[in-house]
Amino acid sequence: MSNDIKENNPQNETVNSLETEETKAVEEAQDLSKAQEEPAAEETKAEEKPAETKIDEASKAIPKEKKSKKKLIIIIAAAAAVVIAVVLILIFTLGTGNADQDDSDDSITEISTNLNNLYGGIVEPQQTADINKDAERTVDQVYVKVGDTVKAGDKLFSYSTGEIESKIATAQIDLESIQNSITENTNKISLYQRQRSEATTEAEKLEYTQNIEDEETSKSQNQLQLRLKQNEIDTLKTSLNNSTVKAPIDGIVKQISNGSDSANAYMTILMNGAFRVKGTVDETNVRMLSQGMQVIVHSRNVEGKTWTGVISKIDTQTTADNQNNGYSDQNSDSASKYNFYITLDSTEDMLLGEHVYIEPLLEDSADADIDEEYEENTDITAETAADDAQ
Repeated sequence: MSNDIKENNPQNETVNSLETEETKAVEEAQDLSKAQEEPAAEETKAEEKPAETKIDEASKAIPKEKKSKKKLIIIIAAAAAVVIAVVLILIFTLGTGNADQDDSDDSITEISTNLNNLYGGIVEPQQTADINKDAERTVDQVYVKVGDTVKAGDKLFSYSTGEIESKIATAQIDLESIQNSITENTNKISLYQRQRSEATTEAEKLEYTQNIEDEETSKSQNQLQLRLKQNEIDTLKTSLNNSTVKAPIDGIVKQISNGSDSANAYMTILMNGAFRVKGTVDETNVRMLSQGMQVIVHSRNVEGKTWTGVISKIDTQTTADNQNNGYSDQNSDSASKYNFYITLDSTEDMLLGEHVYIEPLLEDSADADIDEEYEENTDITAETAADDAQ
C-alpha cells in the first residue's frame, strides 16, 4: 500500500524529477569542467613538451661539443707526436751525420788541403797509337769503325791510288829529261875538250876551257836534280805500295777524324792491357813536376780510393788539347797546357776512361812533414825537461 502511495503521489514524482534534473546538471557541470580542464592539460602538455624537446636538444648538443673537443684534442696530440718524432729524427740524423762527417774529415782534408796541388787526369791504356793521314792524299776506303777491336796488321783504311800513279808517271818523264840533259852535258864537255886540244891560239884554248867548265857545272846541277827526282819517284812508289794503312798494335779503335782537323791524328787505337794515367798541367805549374816524381791518384767516383805511381813522362814538346779532364784548376784557361803520364804501381779496380785527381808528392811537402815532426819532438823534449825540473 505504501508503494502504491508513493507511485501515485504526484509530489514524489516531482521530487524525483527534480533530483534527476539536478543530477544531470551536476553531471553536465562535471563534464564541462572536465572539458575545460582537458584543453588546459593539453596546453600544459604542449607547453611542457617544447621544454622537454629543448632539454633533449641541449642534451644532444652537449655530446656533439664534447666530440668536436675530443677530435681537436686528438689532432693536437697527433701533431705534437709528429713534431716530437721529427725532432728526434733530426737529432739522431744530425748526430750520426756529424759522426760520419768526422770519419770522412781525414779523407776530405787530404784533398782539400792540397787543392792547389791537384791536377786533372784520365785513365787510358799504357800505349796509344795515333795514325796520321797524308794531307796530300785522299782516303778511298775505311775498313773499321769506332769501337772495333783490331789486331796488328789489320787494314784500317786505304788511299786512292789514281792520283799517286799520275804523279809517278809525271816524275818518270821529268827523270828521263834530266838524264838526257846530263848526256848532253857529257857530250859537250867531250867536244870542247877535243876542240881545245886542236886550238892554235891561247884565246881559243881559254874559250873552250870556259865552255867546258860551264857544261860541267850544268851537268852537276842536272845530276843533283836527277837524284832528287829519283827520290821523289821512290817515295811515290812507296806510298803506292803503302796505300793500305794497317794497325800497328792490338787494341780498340777510339776515334776516327772526319778529316777536317789536321792538327789531330786521323785515327787513334787504344792498346789492350795495362792502364796509365794521363794528366794535364798548365805552363805556370809544369816546372813543379819532374820525371820520377811520386804521385797519389785519387778516384773521383769511390771515396777514399787511391793508387800510387810515378811520373814517367812530361811532354813539353807539344801542347795538349784545351781540356781539364773534368777538373778546373786555379789558373787561366788561356795558359798553354801539357800532358804528363803516370806509371801506376797497381791498376786494381781502375776503369778505362775514368777521371781522377792527381796529387804530386812535392819535396816541399815532405820537408814540411819532417819539420813538423821535428818540432813535435822538440816540444815533447822541452815538456819532459820541464817536468824533470819540477
